[in-house]
Amino acid sequence: MAFYRNFDSLEQVLEEYFEPIYADIFNKTTLQTNHEQKITDLTKFFHEHSGDFQMAIESEYIQVLYKIFKSHIARLYDKIVPFPDWTGAKRSYWIDFMSAGVFEVWVMWIKNGQKESLEEISALLRLFHK
Repeated sequence: MAFYRNFDSLEQVLEEYFEPIYADIFNKTTLQTNHEQKITDLTKFFHEHSGDFQMAIESEYIQVLYKIFKSHIARLYDKIVPFPDWTGAKRSYWIDFMSAGVFEVWVMWIKNGQKESLEEISALLRLFHK
């Protein structure tokens, strides 16, 4: 009980726990100059944390993880997307579209029992991201 009294909600507890985990991988990924390595790093992240994602799916707090993911991937896209004229609504909707798609591919892979290999999922994300 003592732990929870420091937080207003379960969502806040989850954000406090997962935010540094996401920050770590996205800080490392942002520093990568090779686009292929960025996808490889994120693939490794989702694979290593698939148990956390499975628990989030089963406990119905996957949207909390998506919210954290989206905030970090938006910063990553700001650094790697060569569309300087994509501002305002155009930028916002593109990030919504891309982040939701990438995240959902990983979530569905985990929901479906990770039947495809990591290489297959990585290849799909590379194809979709072109």
